[in-house]
Amino acid sequence: MTENKVKFGNKEYLMVDARLSAMAKDHKGNYSLVISHEFEGERVTATCKLTIGEQVFIDSATEYGYERKTQEKASTHALGRALSMAGYAGTEYGMEAPIASANEMQDFINEENNRMTDLANNWENARNKKLGFGKHKDTSWEFVDYDYLEWMSRQEGGNTLNAECAKLEIEYRADMQEIDDGLEN
Repeated sequence: MTENKVKFGNKEYLMVDARLSAMAKDHKGNYSLVISHEFEGERVTATCKLTIGEQVFIDSATEYGYERKTQEKASTHALGRALSMAGYAGTEYGMEAPIASANEMQDFINEENNRMTDLANNWENARNKKLGFGKHKDTSWEFVDYDYLEWMSRQEGGNTLNAECAKLEIEYRADMQEIDDGLEN
């Protein structure tokens, strides 16, 4: 993997600087790039306007914080998103590639991991919440039948949070059963 790429899954993802270089090389000065910033408290919104010939690509990104790095991060994300819209996206220049920058993708993955960890650490309380969907929409996780939990935990391409909740409830019940079994002996 080169220095201008990061790996997500089984694909290498081109960093914004590599995509910007490729675009500049392809269009040899026949483009304009303007990044503007809007500040409100700790919110920084960067808007990137990329003009290539007569085509205009505009996108923005928002970050929170007071450090200079926050502004730079918002600028990089906005630029990466505008480049993606212009056809310079992700693993290869194509529509299947994500619009988000590599940093945005990593931030999303980190947030998801943190959210799942928090959920797992607080499952004893969270399991009292109602599902809010399907045939068990008015039932809390703790009362959903085991077969439905198993089915849900194996679903792919759907709501990963619900699949994770189903797995957590299955694990919770198994742990409680082990405790009960230990008390009976």
